[in-house]
Amino acid sequence: TANVILFGINGGEVFIFDNEYKVREPDTYNDDKWHNVTYVKSGTSNKIYIDGSIYGSYTADYTFSTSDRWSIGQEFDGTTVSNQYTGAIDEVSIWNIALNETQLAAFFLNGGLTGEETGLIAYYDFNDGEKSTVLTDLTSNANHGTLVDMAPATAWTLPNGDEDPRTFADFTAQACMSYTWNNVEYTASGRYTQRISNAAGCDSVMTLNLTIDAMPDKSVAVAGNVLTSNANRTSYSWLDCNNDNAELGETNASYTASVNGSYAVEVSNGTCVDTSDCETILITAVNAVNDYSIAAFPNPTQDKVTIQLPSVYSTVAVKVLSMTGAPVLTQYYANTTSIEIDLGAQAAGIYLIEIISGSDLNEYLKITKE
Repeated sequence: TANVILFGINGGEVFIFDNEYKVREPDTYNDDKWHNVTYVKSGTSNKIYIDGSIYGSYTADYTFSTSDRWSIGQEFDGTTVSNQYTGAIDEVSIWNIALNETQLAAFFLNGGLTGEETGLIAYYDFNDGEKSTVLTDLTSNANHGTLVDMAPATAWTLPNGDEDPRTFADFTAQACMSYTWNNVEYTASGRYTQRISNAAGCDSVMTLNLTIDAMPDKSVAVAGNVLTSNANRTSYSWLDCNNDNAELGETNASYTASVNGSYAVEVSNGTCVDTSDCETILITAVNAVNDYSIAAFPNPTQDKVTIQLPSVYSTVAVKVLSMTGAPVLTQYYANTTSIEIDLGAQAAGIYLIEIISGSDLNEYLKITKE
């Protein structure tokens, strides 16, 4: 029949018929045993494999499309059914890629398919069961078929009599970022199916309902001495970075520091846990009143910095603190308006300079050491 390509077995002989027999070998396979027969088209090359080994080939230039009619177990040209197959059919798959011999062996000779393989557009395991006339496509493409000219109550073959030999199991899991199930890694939420053979030689169908959670937002907003986690719908545990990340016993989204220090928060959404960067809080810096008549230069500096006071003070104490609040050095001056501090021996970073003269002067400056 014009525009009809047949691929199958006739009289035990495997063939491809495309207006004429293109492949037809004398070997016969009506031996009452299961065989895997595969037709592969790549460009103008057309091949038949039997049980993973090439059987025959020919050259022809035509294409298949999703609008073509596909029929399993019979010839159907759009109006007439003919040449129905006599025998048993199982594990039918259709692909949009040309499989090679290595893939054929891996997919068909070593345990079958899962329905999630790349390039697989339809997969029928013929395990729909008694009283069903639906041939279910086990891929996500839902290319389901309809079984015709059969008695669904009696046509299904169950090796254990009236008992369905298939086994089913459903699992639910929730994981952080990824989940490995039977050596398969999943990185997205979804419903996944795996199949293995059970003791009856039929499918054991396992279904996984999986939720994959993303890492919570670990960033922290700082306003004065108040730290606020930007994570939503999570649990919180605030940490003291200067004490080996010891827990502070604070579990709200915000934490108000009462002493100088460095703080972080551990956030969890139930499955994913992460810890923020440490944030430095200087309570004295928060409460400082800046007198802009005090000048410090150069700032940034590589070593020495000069502080120009607004007037002469009889005694002046200058304390240099790290951004964690730890004291770096303390110096005292008398009857001066100009102070020089040497930070050459200190590590690069930001330092807080406290300037004190009795009750007359209590100011803070931030200096950057390069």
